[in-house]
Amino acid sequence: MNRLPAALLLTGTLLLMWQSARARETATAPDFTLLLLRHAEKETGPDPALSARGKARAQQLASELALAPVQAVWSTDTRRTRATAAPLVQKLQLPLQIYQGSELQRFARRLLSDGSNAVVLGHSNTTPELAALLCQCNTPAISETDYDWIYQLEVRADTVRFSRYRQTR
Repeated sequence: MNRLPAALLLTGTLLLMWQSARARETATAPDFTLLLLRHAEKETGPDPALSARGKARAQQLASELALAPVQAVWSTDTRRTRATAAPLVQKLQLPLQIYQGSELQRFARRLLSDGSNAVVLGHSNTTPELAALLCQCNTPAISETDYDWIYQLEVRADTVRFSRYRQTR
């Protein structure tokens, strides 16, 4: 007879521990994630195409993100950003959505209100600026020779957590 209350107590304790762990897990999971990237390596000239290295980087990016829960892909309307996004939108079978690099504040508000996991292709100047608008924090610049930085923003109801890492090679 004494075993039943002990078993109920153990079961109750385990259930509370599980619920507590689930609550912590839910509390730390982002509502949605935004990945901001500069276009891949480019040729020279006005509105240049991607170089051979840039095309390879775009393919690698598509392979790396193909299994991620991406719901939207955004790009500025330049040849190099659209070409960087092309393999990804093809793999994910998503439309490529265009945004205006000159209207970053409006676009940041839209990304936050949409609440979708999204990949955003931009430029060495627009990517850090957009990240700063989204997280309301200081973000590191991207040099003219860097093409592999990924700015990650994990958005929760009350906070935006910024981190930055390099694309794998």
